[in-house]
Amino acid sequence: MATQVPVAENLDAAMHILHATALNKDFQDDIHKFYDGWAKDYDKHLDNANYNGPALTAEALNKVLSDKSALILDLCAGTGRVGQELAKLGFKRIDGVDFSQQCLDISASKGVYERLICDRLGKNKIKGVDDDYYSALTCVGALSIGHLKADVFDEWNRILKKGGFMVFTLSWAMMDGDPQEHIDTMTEMKQVIEGFIQDGTWELVDKVDISLIRKVGRADMYTIRLV
Repeated sequence: MATQVPVAENLDAAMHILHATALNKDFQDDIHKFYDGWAKDYDKHLDNANYNGPALTAEALNKVLSDKSALILDLCAGTGRVGQELAKLGFKRIDGVDFSQQCLDISASKGVYERLICDRLGKNKIKGVDDDYYSALTCVGALSIGHLKADVFDEWNRILKKGGFMVFTLSWAMMDGDPQEHIDTMTEMKQVIEGFIQDGTWELVDKVDISLIRKVGRADMYTIRLV
């Protein structure tokens, strides 16, 4: 019998669902189904929550990347909010990748992406993307509970040109009752990030503490240059 996919009435409800689902052994399929169902309400829910992560990320990239024709990949593009903010700042060549085709269909309707790729992010190679292909990467809100893990970074290093930039957020948003397992997941990601910086693979250009969303949205926003 197929698992019933929960429905979120607002962003707070969605976060509770995501955090609870992340405790399942094979949670990725359930998260995928949840996002497919959430896609139609996603923008409305995030607008209501004053979600400013995409704008802050686009502004951070704009500070270090002057070439408006540089090829950028928006990782976990969702419904295209980061792409829209990059386009507002004059960036012209933006690709996006996400595992939810329903979300990507909404992204496509916004007319800011050159190419949209439906694929998961993890240890796998993103389909159709060569080595050293992009000048910049963005990833907002997805290094968080129920989403990406630390195993994504090797692929990011593969597809980014040497000297290229990545701007991403590491979300510390926790819900009441979250287990130690969730805290450990986020701590592991932070340790991997610090390891890449310490061993010289990455140069830390900037790190700021931001609020992605009201109340529960604390995150670290990193600007990194691939050495």
